[in-house]
Amino acid sequence: MVAKLKGMPAAEWVKKSSQGPNKGIPRANLMISALGKIAILQRDGKEDIFADNQENRTKLQILQGYKNDNELTADGWPTGKQNQFKLRTKSQRLVSLNDVVKTAYFGGGTGEKDTNKMSATKLTAMFESLQCLYCAVMTKLPANAAKEKVTNTLLQAAFNSSRVKLNSTTIFKEVVSLDDSWHWSSYYVAQGLIKQGYISGAYSFHRDDAVMNSIYKSKARAFKNNEIPNLNNDKWNPGDIWAIKDTKLVADIFKEKSLAESSVLSLNDEIQKAFFDKTIMGISLKKVINPKLMKMTVMNDNKFRAQQKPHTLEGIQLAGAKGLFSMQGGFLIIEGNQKIDVRPAAANGALNMEMILSTARGGKAGQSAQQQAASDFMNYTYPDNQAQLLEDRRITDNNEIEIKKFWKMIDTIQNSPLNIHRTSTTLKVDEAIFRAELNNQEQNVIHAKKAVAHVFSKLADPRTTKKQRNDFVDYLVNYASSTLPESSVYLKVYQ
Repeated sequence: MVAKLKGMPAAEWVKKSSQGPNKGIPRANLMISALGKIAILQRDGKEDIFADNQENRTKLQILQGYKNDNELTADGWPTGKQNQFKLRTKSQRLVSLNDVVKTAYFGGGTGEKDTNKMSATKLTAMFESLQCLYCAVMTKLPANAAKEKVTNTLLQAAFNSSRVKLNSTTIFKEVVSLDDSWHWSSYYVAQGLIKQGYISGAYSFHRDDAVMNSIYKSKARAFKNNEIPNLNNDKWNPGDIWAIKDTKLVADIFKEKSLAESSVLSLNDEIQKAFFDKTIMGISLKKVINPKLMKMTVMNDNKFRAQQKPHTLEGIQLAGAKGLFSMQGGFLIIEGNQKIDVRPAAANGALNMEMILSTARGGKAGQSAQQQAASDFMNYTYPDNQAQLLEDRRITDNNEIEIKKFWKMIDTIQNSPLNIHRTSTTLKVDEAIFRAELNNQEQNVIHAKKAVAHVFSKLADPRTTKKQRNDFVDYLVNYASSTLPESSVYLKVYQ
């Protein structure tokens, strides 16, 4: 059963967003801004990006002409004009604006429960904690119990029980205050885990508690024993929550100076054995909107490794739809037309690489991982973020040497066979246009484009071999996806 989400009636579309980051902006304007870029939730649970084309823009411009809901019929759109308010998705599906859900982007949310007002770290902690509560409750309910059976009383009892162990700072009222979409996701995931035989009433569920953290401390000791740099916890095993049948077994296997932590290989063997014995399992979570699209995949076990293929670089996208500087970043395109979003995580921040999934962002690789890969696989050292900020200053001060260096990188990328816009007469620029456009950019825009250019220009350099490029991309995809050779087995739940 898919959650019954509510779409926005016509009267809502002539109003402005009433709260959230887009407060005061007309919803038709927000939809125009989302075209081609932002996945929009619909009441059937699907999320689609609507095409940035003239057809959609014209229809939304018509909508912008309505000043208030008095101009609309009691039932919605003006009689005979309903088709004017159906937009086309990138996959060419026609969707009525009535089917678009009032998410936080359009001013949805419920006050303190509005997840848009939470930091990403806080939201993640609350969501993962909520999942532990749903798992504990639903494993004690009859099979196929309706979501309505998971009451706040039962969730509170689970929170206070020995079957749920969370970070000591977790507050129950904050966890259950998450909006209904997160409760539905937790319900779907718990239901799926039960049906697939991963969890039952015999398990306890852990998030950032002493038991879970003892596993990661053992990992750190194993990497130290191997005399190799310690891999970040989530890149070794991105288990957001851990389902554990016997906490004494955890203490036994992962105690200090145990056989398990004598080496990374030994540790990963123990993790795999416990996973398939279904006694200790790390579970990575993504929000699930439609249970019919939910997937559960075992990652990094022997079967996965046997089928794992190297990732290859297929293309580079530097320019946005309207020109070189219209996109503050770029994309690496890998096999299967998958994309890696490459841009600073914040204004003037360090460069970040992030996998794009169908309904969410995937794993990330920060600048330190990128620099390590560039050094290891391309014998290339590019400046860190602080050095790049100094370059920005010289560019904004019209330093000719720095501007020429920037242009040379852009020119190398534009003329590479990897550039998907290589033959474009509108998205490639000559030096004169580049300099003119550069002169009109804010410093943070220059910083973002130049940070991307440092990496892309080396990949596009004719002296860089195909193997070097592919090895660089393969490492970073596996790093972001937590599928490096040193990573351990876990269950990935996603849509």
